[in-house]
Amino acid sequence: MIEYSQHALERMEQRKYPKEWIELCLDMPDRIVPDPKHSDRIQKLRCIPGHGHMLKVVVPKERAEFVITVYFDRKFPCHHE
Repeated sequence: MIEYSQHALERMEQRKYPKEWIELCLDMPDRIVPDPKHSDRIQKLRCIPGHGHMLKVVVPKERAEFVITVYFDRKFPCHHE
């Protein structure tokens, strides 16, 4: 079961990100990269149709079902459109 930090829930509500997007990114990411600022975290990224950049979901390495934060990252463009 996926758990969300208060920060992640606030971002999702502010930006209207449905939980389905986050679940899709966690279950079937297009890319997984280490977090450059936190060695104990990973970043899962996925292109969401209709968006020009990848959705990034940050989770702990040892607890991949806990979402720390979520946002569209301009450093990772999607090339499907």
